[in-house]
Amino acid sequence: MDILNRKKLQELAQNQQYPSVSLLMPTHRTAPDKNGDPITFKNLLKDIKQALGDEAELLAPLEKLAEDRDFWNYQSYGLAIYINPERINIFQVPITLPAIAIVADSFHIKPLYRYFQDNQPFQLLAISQDDVKLYQGDRYHLEPVELAGNVPLTMEEALGSELTDNHLNTAFSTGNGSRKQANQGTGNVVHGYQEKSNEQQNDAERFFRIVDKSIYEHYTKPTNLPLILASLPEHQTIFRRQSKNPHLMAEGINQNTRNLSPEELSELAWELIAPQHEQQIQELLDHQQAAEQIGRSHWELSEVVKDALDGKIETLLIEEDRMILGKIIAAERRIQFPTVDAEELFDDLLDDLAAMVVEKSGSIMVLQKDQMPHQTGAVSINRF
Repeated sequence: MDILNRKKLQELAQNQQYPSVSLLMPTHRTAPDKNGDPITFKNLLKDIKQALGDEAELLAPLEKLAEDRDFWNYQSYGLAIYINPERINIFQVPITLPAIAIVADSFHIKPLYRYFQDNQPFQLLAISQDDVKLYQGDRYHLEPVELAGNVPLTMEEALGSELTDNHLNTAFSTGNGSRKQANQGTGNVVHGYQEKSNEQQNDAERFFRIVDKSIYEHYTKPTNLPLILASLPEHQTIFRRQSKNPHLMAEGINQNTRNLSPEELSELAWELIAPQHEQQIQELLDHQQAAEQIGRSHWELSEVVKDALDGKIETLLIEEDRMILGKIIAAERRIQFPTVDAEELFDDLLDDLAAMVVEKSGSIMVLQKDQMPHQTGAVSINRF
């Protein structure tokens, strides 16, 4: 199994070799839905065999995979397989993929771009007075970070001998071991309760101040990642009052997260990140409109292809789930579309465009049809 990252994506984008096989499909994590995944896989494999003809021996590794029970028992939400005579890559991805089987002279990687644009990385600090945990990840993965002595894990560890005696739970104990209510007995009991509360507040403030400084210096500052705070509401208030971390997000997870799994934490965190993601998309669309006004954005496919060939494209907007059959004739700076009686092989033009942009250090944004500023399937935002 391969790990999908931007370097791998760029390698796939640079591939220009026939035959290149792309097999993508949705997968499932639980029964009974996952029981049908091997059947879907075999059906797609059958389509690819027919397309390959005499070169079907290329699929031998995939034939074995079809019968591998362990492989199918541990899937995510999507499976992407790319194979040609020189390489094979198998990716499990946490996004649902369409069922696609393509044989062409390049790999069909367009459905994978959404994975990268949605998985904005962040850090998450889960804190209480007796526990500190830091996580790092994105929408799909969240893993604990080993704090390695850089950050105190408890209030006692942070304050040591400076921890006040009144932080211990002894304020209401009487000489005979019975418990007193704060509004009963002498005024000294009430005074003692207030004194304890103030000292506990001071301890919490000092503890959170130390943790905040350590997290910022050792983890936030080196990564520049946004930090989400997960704690009880009362601790949110105290921590934020002490924090000097400019990357601390204004909204946090207002609950005790001690018993939550990383998957559950990731879902709660994404609810906070998602509005920022939507805002970034809107800012990009505003940027496109401004670029269009000065001739730095095109939507006619013939012009977008020229922009890609010239390395002009900073960001390419492409429509999700849309395929346009066509071939880029680079030497003639034009697109060749299939005719009714064409026997040549045609791939998805949008996929080839995206691969060309990635190869020249541009970025891709996959949008839904109603988000696209024009309905041609692709819009360029150019550097110059």
